[in-house]
Amino acid sequence: MDSQDVAAFYNRFPYPPSPDTYGRILDNPWLFATAIGQEIGRPFTPGRIWVAGCGAMQALNTALAFPESHVLGTDISSTQLGKCQSDERQVGAPNLSLDTFDLSTESWE
Repeated sequence: MDSQDVAAFYNRFPYPPSPDTYGRILDNPWLFATAIGQEIGRPFTPGRIWVAGCGAMQALNTALAFPESHVLGTDISSTQLGKCQSDERQVGAPNLSLDTFDLSTESWE
């Protein structure tokens, strides 16, 4: 299986459902930030967050959870990114940027 097979799979089977199917669950957008701060042992400081392999929803969820941070979502599937962008237009997350990116082509040495 190569990266094109992965892209074809996610283009065919986008997930998860659009945000309008479950609405905004949390009233406190800093709940996740507080939880992360507890896990890493220090307060969360807004900044830049990269969600690699974000699929159709993870980058948007992250952008909504961390409204003071800039979130970059990347995925190999343009279909997934298109769904994420469409959903972002519905709920509004001006701190979200999306880009097509193939992690398998990068050297991490």
